Amino acid sequence: MDRTGESGIGGRSNCSTKAFPQEQTLPYLARRRFLTTILAAVVPGAVQAQPQPPLRELLAGYQTSAMLVLRQGRTIFAYGDLAKTSYIASARKSLVSVLYGPAVAKGAIRLDMTLAQMNFDDKHGLLPIERRATIRDLLMARSGVYHKAANSGDASDRAPARGSVQPGSYFLYNNWDFNALGVIYERQTGRKFYEAFRDDIAAPLGLRDFDIAGQPVRNDTGLSDYPAYHLVLSTRDMAAIGQLMLLQQHHVGLAHRGEVVGDAAADDATADDHDPRLLGDGHDFTRALVGS
Repeated sequence: MDRTGESGIGGRSNCSTKAFPQEQTLPYLARRRFLTTILAAVVPGAVQAQPQPPLRELLAGYQTSAMLVLRQGRTIFAYGDLAKTSYIASARKSLVSVLYGPAVAKGAIRLDMTLAQMNFDDKHGLLPIERRATIRDLLMARSGVYHKAANSGDASDRAPARGSVQPGSYFLYNNWDFNALGVIYERQTGRKFYEAFRDDIAAPLGLRDFDIAGQPVRNDTGLSDYPAYHLVLSTRDMAAIGQLMLLQQHHVGLAHRGEVVGDAAADDATADDHDPRLLGDGHDFTRALVGS
């Protein structure tokens, strides 16, 4: 679990709900080299542009706490303590999307609901055009809402001017969208975010290391009413979730993100109309799920 993106795919171990210091992210090229080397090491026949160090040596140099590679449900590579929990940041965005699946399937959440229809606002007010954004737009990081978020580490410094973008028309790696989605989920379903994650995902999948008491809620900036619902998960539990998505299973009502938002919307979510350096691994992970 390498530290990249918003606050990384992982990396912090034995976390509590205390505030975490700001993450250090890998430079863009270093992150790509890291991922390319892992791919070459675990995928048969993958071509390497240049000789690379052994994978275990590489992982040790990148502060990786643990790594688990599965192929058709079987372990083909394991590194570190797979039961040790780590702080999940950018990848939590995909997990938020997964959690929405059962609620959408049951009709508890309508993806076409707008922020205005839900009377959803934020500090000092959202603009009228921003309030036209739908839940679907937020799930696709295309809300057009560029209000300051409760945490940093996204691409908001590259955001267009507020009010200049039609909701649904422009992708931006934006923490505000997914912070808002956590609160929207609770309001629309009447369920607490982490309790729903436990009941709809952790328990049915048999996640062995999920502890609801250790899940961190963060509002680092105080500039938004909506905190970040981060997660603390072990490597083996993340692998279980990833395996379910890759197999496109539908146990306990879990829905593949492409099926939740529709095929056309899934295509939109992965359209290349943005600078790939702004993605971070949260959207890369989502791309993998949608395309799998």
